[in-house]
Amino acid sequence: MARKIGSRYTAHQILGRGSAGTVWLGEGPEGPVAIKLLREDLASDQELVGRFVQERTALLGLEHPHVVSVRDLVVDGNDLALVMDLVRGTDLRTRLDRERRLAPEAAVAIVADVADGLAAAHAAGVVHRDVKPENVLLDMQGPLGPGGSHRALLTDFGVAKLIDTPRRTRATKIIGTPDYLAPEIVEGLPPRASVDIYALATVLYELLAGFTPFGGGHPGAVLRRHVTETVVPLPGIPD
Repeated sequence: MARKIGSRYTAHQILGRGSAGTVWLGEGPEGPVAIKLLREDLASDQELVGRFVQERTALLGLEHPHVVSVRDLVVDGNDLALVMDLVRGTDLRTRLDRERRLAPEAAVAIVADVADGLAAAHAAGVVHRDVKPENVLLDMQGPLGPGGSHRALLTDFGVAKLIDTPRRTRATKIIGTPDYLAPEIVEGLPPRASVDIYALATVLYELLAGFTPFGGGHPGAVLRRHVTETVVPLPGIPD
């Protein structure tokens, strides 16, 4: 069933669900869009709503061929939503689940795209904080690149930072996905651009190996490994 999002958008059907909310296929004044509708408990948090408004300029100003652009931020009653460009394709997690691992040429092409987008974001002072295969979209309508890979775009910019209010952080300790968290995040240090680079390197490892270097077991154990263990080199992959 369609639902109105603010005064300018209509959400028609659910495309996917994540920890922070639901992504809908929507329609706006200029055509189809993707609408990320944040969870109701997040939308009712006035501290988060204030942060949402403060981040508006940074998020709307981030334009790059390898970043899913945020077109609007909607605060309307119980609705808190990010309106984004619609990418017609799939996410990297879906491809990885299907193929288990990727050929080196394809893996490097995807990671190079994401790195390009991250470089632009970091130059604008924006840190993603949750780089992982689920947040990399593959544009199936564009031309194929090296290794038969479609253009990769990084999405969900701003979401991790928005939900990381001081009060919420005290309750949950760490914001992010354990397999991809940099040691400095685990140790409670402020996130910088380097945490995205670490996460992207972890994604590259996973694309080549079929698993993350420190994954498996209790999330707390995964976090400890990031700090205390060294990544095991992959056979046949040069340093």
